[in-house]
Amino acid sequence: MVKTGGLTNIGKVRKVNEDCFYVSENFALVSDGMGGHNKGEVASGLLVKALSESLKGNITKDEVIKAVSDANSIVINRSKESPDFEGMGATLVFACWNDYDVLIGNVGDSRCYHITHSDIVQVTKDHSLVQRMIDNGQLTEEEAKNSDKKHIIYRAMGTNEDETPDVFELKVNKNDVLLLCSDGLSNMIENREIMEIVKNENDPDVISEKLVKKANEKGGTDNITVVAVMFN
Repeated sequence: MVKTGGLTNIGKVRKVNEDCFYVSENFALVSDGMGGHNKGEVASGLLVKALSESLKGNITKDEVIKAVSDANSIVINRSKESPDFEGMGATLVFACWNDYDVLIGNVGDSRCYHITHSDIVQVTKDHSLVQRMIDNGQLTEEEAKNSDKKHIIYRAMGTNEDETPDVFELKVNKNDVLLLCSDGLSNMIENREIMEIVKNENDPDVISEKLVKKANEKGGTDNITVVAVMFN
C-alpha cells in the first residue's frame, strides 16, 4: 500500500503561484513554472494535464520518456501561439512506482529525495548553474547555498525541442518515503530538517503541510510545493 499527499503554496513574496503538482495511485509529479508575463503557471499546468492523462497503470521507462517528450512539445507549441507565452517553461520532477520498483526523473532543479529511517538522499541532480559549478570545483556545497546564481537553470521543459528527462531506477523498502519538491522548499530548508519532519509523521498530507509551513517560516521567498509518497 502506498499513501500520497501534497500541497502547493504561493509563499510570502510571489504574487502568483506558478507551481503545480499531481498525485495518483502510482504516479506523482511536481512542476515549477517560469517565464515572463506570469505564464509559468500555464507551462506547469500543461505538463500536469498532459502527463496525468498519458501515464497510467504500470509505466515503463520508455513510456515515461516518450510521455515527457510529448508534454515538452505541447508546452513549446503553446509558447508559439502568442507573444505572451514566449519564453515560458517549467521544471519537472516525477516518480512512478510498481510495488517497490520506482522510476524517478527530472528536468530542471525540482528534486526528489529518498528518505529511509536513517538517511536522506537526493536522487535527482539539479540542472542548475550552481550544481555545474560544484561539479567543476568552482563552488563548495556550502557556498552554493548562498549563491545569487542558485535560481539559474540550464534545462527546463518547453525551452528545448529535444528535451528528455534524466531517469533513475530505484528500489525502495517498506516505510521509505519519496519526497518531491520545488526549489521553494529545497532552497529554504536543510536536508536534516526535511528528514526530521518526515521521520516524525505518518501522514503524507501532514508532512507536506509541515514542510510548507517551515519554508514559509524561513522566509517563503518562492512558491513552495511538496509531494510525499509513503511506502507501507
